[in-house]
Amino acid sequence: MTRSSLVNALLLVGDLSTTTVGCGDDSDHDGDVGPDLGPADPIDDVCDVIAGGSRSGQLLEFDLARAYATWRLFSPSGDWLGGDEALARTLEDADDWTDDLAGRIVAELGEGCVVAADDDALNPASVELVGNVALVVPGSGDLMLPAGTSVVAVDLRGLPATDEADAALDVAVALALRQDLALATRVVRTFNGFPSQLYYTMNYYSSAEAYVDVTVAAGG
Repeated sequence: MTRSSLVNALLLVGDLSTTTVGCGDDSDHDGDVGPDLGPADPIDDVCDVIAGGSRSGQLLEFDLARAYATWRLFSPSGDWLGGDEALARTLEDADDWTDDLAGRIVAELGEGCVVAADDDALNPASVELVGNVALVVPGSGDLMLPAGTSVVAVDLRGLPATDEADAALDVAVALALRQDLALATRVVRTFNGFPSQLYYTMNYYSSAEAYVDVTVAAGG
């Protein structure tokens, strides 16, 4: 995997927006960096734009327990006891464990989204030079920027929401970077033991917050 010596901008092109996430000296290019895609469409329901991610391969019971524990610990509502009661009511009325049980639990809780897992395969990676813009489609296989590239546009459209696609996207973005790119600082909250709603001297649990830098490593 190699890159040209003159890459001064990286664009992420998706269904919702086009974002410049890294750039160099404006004097390095001739000014034409591609079309204006216009404003993004408004989002009416956040559940419509949430991707399901890779299929876990676990039993449905395990996945539902894991999802509920995540809601119980990190839900913005904080009504843990109400959530436990809602879960109990749903399970009491359930004749068997079927795929629609998650939707019934979410409906009883009154918040959350149920999104199907993404089973789409990752297509082969490709790169096309349009003027001075290299249009990169993440995928399987190696990538190399062609000579004359000064702007890299990474096309996110149609990319499956899978772990393999995440890794391929890292490769595509790194291809354009001269140095590591700091994106954000993530606040991570962890629990040691499960919190209890009742005060009892023998109860033990603790929580902690850590700050983790999110960076994309340069590709060469």
